[in-house]
Amino acid sequence: MTGLRSYLGTENISINTFYSVLFGLKILCAEEFPGFTIDDYEDLEFIPRPHSNSWGIYQEIDNVLDPLEKSMISKSLFEMGSDIHDGKLYQLKALRDAAILGLTYVTGARPVQLAKLAVRDFRLDTRSLNTGLIRYSILLPYAKQRRVTTERLFLAIPPEIGGLIMHYIERTQLAPDDKLFEMGSSAPEFVSNAINCAILTFSPPDYQAAVTRGEAAESIITPTDLRHNVGHSLAMQGASAEEIAHILGHSSLVAAKHYILATPALALIRAKALGVNPVWQNMVAMMLTGKLTSAQEWQGYRVTGVVGDQLHYDIGGCSRTDGKCPFCEVRCCYGCLYYRPFTDGDHQAVLDSVIKEVDELITISDGVGNARNPLISIHETTQFEIQSVIARCRFHKEKEAKNEKTL
Repeated sequence: MTGLRSYLGTENISINTFYSVLFGLKILCAEEFPGFTIDDYEDLEFIPRPHSNSWGIYQEIDNVLDPLEKSMISKSLFEMGSDIHDGKLYQLKALRDAAILGLTYVTGARPVQLAKLAVRDFRLDTRSLNTGLIRYSILLPYAKQRRVTTERLFLAIPPEIGGLIMHYIERTQLAPDDKLFEMGSSAPEFVSNAINCAILTFSPPDYQAAVTRGEAAESIITPTDLRHNVGHSLAMQGASAEEIAHILGHSSLVAAKHYILATPALALIRAKALGVNPVWQNMVAMMLTGKLTSAQEWQGYRVTGVVGDQLHYDIGGCSRTDGKCPFCEVRCCYGCLYYRPFTDGDHQAVLDSVIKEVDELITISDGVGNARNPLISIHETTQFEIQSVIARCRFHKEKEAKNEKTL
């Protein structure tokens, strides 16, 4: 590691070589190969970059979080918050890991910022007994400043994340002046482990079992990945450079402007990810929902709901044992691990209803001057999830037909 860092500091190194070696080092540090740690990953940010007009790290779109990964994270955090509200008790470590993942996912905070958080930095701003609306905020300390500063970055956070943190504080009985998260000697390693433990917990059981058996590699997401995801997501939603710089705690607009410059390429990548590659679709579809079954064989609860102006039923079952689901039936089922799609269900009708909703939503959004309505991207993800189930059912039927011919 020391030798490679020294090599990156030489004056005659080309820009392409510099960033190629830097990329390789980041992979080695993220995977914690012998001699490389997650602390080294954070230190790589401080290596002087060669003089160039390209801010590639802020326009690097190959490693932006996939829409399905973001959907899994947000839905899992929401469901965990709903379970806690209903009285379910989680292990303290799982609760802490989820709180760290949620904070990093929505704020893009660096590990050193999370390490400096005190309990008093987390605030409950308003609570309405009539509507049940609760608003939370957090005061993040600035990082990577050239001078010592006591200023804090004031950010509102979603009630689901705020509820997780509030429950964590109550469970641990922390005092206002205590550290919110005790991270030991290495904040980057602690935060990275917490993020990936939480994501693995939220992943499908089949994938967790494969990772445990060593048959599948664990997906590694670093705090830096989540931070860049916040910047790119804000730019995709039309946020200004000033707004992006404020949320990420930047003292200038340079990085924010480069996030914005990457939005056309990001839009193209997202469009391709949402339906062009059928092989990739089938691979992802296997991990989105539960096992396929038929309407005749299923004896449990059957999913029924309205999408658009159409009632949809006999499309699948729900395998939840407690009978409580915090999500909207049918609309949210196609990306749920508890959903058991019926091979003979009319999933195409559900897809047609969602497509109709997307068209109407785009028309309304354009009419009011909000072409980047975030609901559009949510509907696009739902559309892809339904298409994946349709492809999976078709593959299952073709396989059955082939087996019958063989017999």
